[in-house]
Amino acid sequence: MPARLIKCGVCSMQVSFENAYGKITIGGGAHPVWNATKITGIGLPSKSYNTVTYADKDGQRTISQTTKARTITIGGDVKNSGSLQRELTKAVKVLFNSGVLKIRSGNKMRKIECRCVSFDTEKRNGAAQIFVMQFICDNPYFSDYTAANSAVYELSHKIDNEFSFPMAFTIRANENEVVNYGDIKTVPVITIKDITAHVPLSADVLDIYNATTGQHIKLNYSTAAGEEIVIDLPGRRITSSFNGSILSSITPDTYLNEFWLDVGINHIAVYSAKNIYAKMEYANLYAEAIY
Repeated sequence: MPARLIKCGVCSMQVSFENAYGKITIGGGAHPVWNATKITGIGLPSKSYNTVTYADKDGQRTISQTTKARTITIGGDVKNSGSLQRELTKAVKVLFNSGVLKIRSGNKMRKIECRCVSFDTEKRNGAAQIFVMQFICDNPYFSDYTAANSAVYELSHKIDNEFSFPMAFTIRANENEVVNYGDIKTVPVITIKDITAHVPLSADVLDIYNATTGQHIKLNYSTAAGEEIVIDLPGRRITSSFNGSILSSITPDTYLNEFWLDVGINHIAVYSAKNIYAKMEYANLYAEAIY
């Protein structure tokens, strides 16, 4: 059953919490079981600051700031129908485990990983029970329902028939504009696949360059036909489908923690002597859910 609209102040939303143990759908007044009346903690996250003051100087100087973990609280009514006990038992099983909270408002669809730290109910007039769910999100940023994908190096065949002309009918595109639609910088997973049959060269330098930020990732590594390389920047791993971890192949001037996609347009280029396909997968990260 699709989630129904939640009337929460002036906002209309759809909310669900799900994991491997099930899904709880929280709807508006027409929902048969769960109805929310208030949701807090889905706007801007709070921050903590380190500041210093100086003698004979007015005010203060902020030397660092940290975005804190997000707390989301959902309160409302759970209807006291004949299946109430079963619904509460299911809810406890689902809420006991970490999962994903999804929120939809208009054309915005956001999700955030979290865990439920509190779930309480209280009887009211026999017809319904008041419920309160509270979630902690270690990573305070929301993302889209699905990750974004962008090809940054590919071959485009313009003619499929097997005949030849004294000109090329295949276009090699080794650069692209990758757009981060979020509010903060994000870190991608880069997948590279060798798509031509050849004898591996003795040496090759694979260079991924973000011209917008001036960052490089360089590998002294020669791929073989059909080999796939995954540069997992969030996990700080580089693996080959043939040789396992190849993290030792990075050049001395490569720092995995210093490559990211800035907010807005990032001009990405990939340089290699081989015919390869390369793509980036990343999450657009947002500081709020519904504004």
